[in-house]
Amino acid sequence: MTYRSMFSALRRSLLPACLLSIALLFAACDSNDMAMQTTVEFGQDTYQVSEAGQSLDVEVVLDSPASEEVTIPITVGGSAIAGVDYEEPASDDVTIASGSTSGTFTITPIDNASIDDQDRTIELLIDADEVDGYTGGATAGATVTITDDEMVGSFTVSFQEASYETNEYNQDTLDVLVEVNQPAPANLQLDFQTGGTATSENYELLNNSIEILAGETLDTIQVAVKDTRSYGESETLTLTLQTPANDAVTIGGTTETDITIVNPVADIATYAPDEDFARLYTYNTFSDVAVPETGRLNTDPSAGVIFDESFAFTIVPVREDPSADPNVFGFGSFLWSEDDFTRSTNMLNMVEFYDDGEQPNTVDEGVSSASAGLYYPSLFRLTPDGPGATTGTVELVQDEIRVYKPDQTDDGVTNPESFVIGISSEGGTYNETEGTINITITFDETAVNNGFVTRRFELSDRRPSS
Repeated sequence: MTYRSMFSALRRSLLPACLLSIALLFAACDSNDMAMQTTVEFGQDTYQVSEAGQSLDVEVVLDSPASEEVTIPITVGGSAIAGVDYEEPASDDVTIASGSTSGTFTITPIDNASIDDQDRTIELLIDADEVDGYTGGATAGATVTITDDEMVGSFTVSFQEASYETNEYNQDTLDVLVEVNQPAPANLQLDFQTGGTATSENYELLNNSIEILAGETLDTIQVAVKDTRSYGESETLTLTLQTPANDAVTIGGTTETDITIVNPVADIATYAPDEDFARLYTYNTFSDVAVPETGRLNTDPSAGVIFDESFAFTIVPVREDPSADPNVFGFGSFLWSEDDFTRSTNMLNMVEFYDDGEQPNTVDEGVSSASAGLYYPSLFRLTPDGPGATTGTVELVQDEIRVYKPDQTDDGVTNPESFVIGISSEGGTYNETEGTINITITFDETAVNNGFVTRRFELSDRRPSS
């Protein structure tokens, strides 16, 4: 055997052994590298914090102390929005000092005052592959839940009242109150439905939805009532709260309210009977002092309150007109005509106010009962307290009176003069059983240089002292 053949045989026998040794060497090196890797993970896989709470420190832990300062990158996701549900993190990394085994990732929730119907979450993931010598542990991912302090059922909305009643005559705007059980951090919005026998001819909604402003507890649905002149009838408008889409807001308590729109009819015949020379007696003081309950017919000044009495012819506007308001009446002689002002009536004892000026707060204008020229068939409207009621309120439906003062000449009434008196009132009351009307009226007597004078009246069907 030559040397060359001996060397070739030796090489063939040693080559597999060398290759095996090299393979074992690499395997040992890789095993040593794995044994040297540090595990990094979150302290736990779930956390919870209230949006109204303090900051939350999410712990990132190592299974052995860091040999040098290490920065662990964190990926942040989830349904929560940075800057809305929680503050923007100062960094997306967690720094762990040399020799330490933990660091913290801080989450600071924001009380955003939004009324959410579910909680928000932040999903955190440790990017261990980005750091040499580190590997992610079993809890390399964690979920942080930010609980909303305005959650399901936190706010209950209801009507404040179960029923309301109004009437068409006053054509009021009715305020229907809607309330929430506690002030809301944001505006609460919900809808309502209408029902009942009332139609758009009876009312108008001035707002079609409900919005309770942040920090408030009330909103108002305004219902403008129309006068349909359907005398004696009643209609009902039903408002029903609708369940809002947001689960944080619920409806409860009084979820439905009924508005009854009534048209009660007063017994005008008590004050303006359908007969010739129907008279209503007036008892008045000359200032804002009530007519005495006793001594009403006592004309002695010692009675303590100076007052006077008179009567006037009462009439209704148009008896034959079925559309005429049956609750309105006024004053005027049935003999009155536009061509003859002497056929008049002494309404509200106004002759006394502008005759000789002898009583307090009156003026001398020389007006007499035969020359007052007063004819106002629409002066008072009576509104019963309810259907069939014999009591109610009184309002003026006239705002001025023109008083005629004809020149008395040998040829009769040839040159009528007049002046206008404004009248206003905050209203009064009536009682059909007693046959009385009590009202305070302010007279604007600027036209006769007497300023504004307030006088109290009682109108009655009782007979005078004479």
